[in-house]
Amino acid sequence: MNVPVLERVASSLAAKTAIDFTQEMVRTDSTNGKEDALARQLEARIASLGVGKVWCEKTYEGRLNTLWEVDSGKPGPRLLFTGHLDTKPVCEGWHRDPFDGAIENGRLYGHGVMDMKAGLGSLVGGIMTLIESGTDFRGKITFVAVADHMFRLRKLVVQPGGIVARVVDAQAARQPREGFVQAVRGADEVGLGVDRSDVCDD
Repeated sequence: MNVPVLERVASSLAAKTAIDFTQEMVRTDSTNGKEDALARQLEARIASLGVGKVWCEKTYEGRLNTLWEVDSGKPGPRLLFTGHLDTKPVCEGWHRDPFDGAIENGRLYGHGVMDMKAGLGSLVGGIMTLIESGTDFRGKITFVAVADHMFRLRKLVVQPGGIVARVVDAQAARQPREGFVQAVRGADEVGLGVDRSDVCDD
């Protein structure tokens, strides 16, 4: 990437988008098992950006993942950005509403900011920075916000030909719409890697 491209991207940083998304997500309780409201909220909020296509997909026990795909319309690699919707239970010791999402002295406060709602907001901001900078790219960018990360990690969304899950002790694996492979598993490990054969091992 040459210097003019880097300068163009740097001048188009979607910082406000990242902060706004993070603040809105913090204000929604998504402790493990309560992710659906945030999944739908995120779907609607991303749709309001008017870029690409966004949808929610049911996973284990009907819980929702939020997916967003930005297609350049040109052949090329698929880049996956992923994070989780759920948080751990609220801990003791808060001296404020843990879901207020207040910004004070340049800092955003609230439950789940660090793990990992600020991460999700930054991913959205990063994708929008690329789009708003007018940078030409090839292939597809996919954003996936998943449920149930904090406990048994029972689901994972991957793309054939891009990121591939090698699932141990899989309980089920299927091919849902939009060409994604979704794996539902037990508590064993999942390995991620790049595979050029468009095959997903189960």
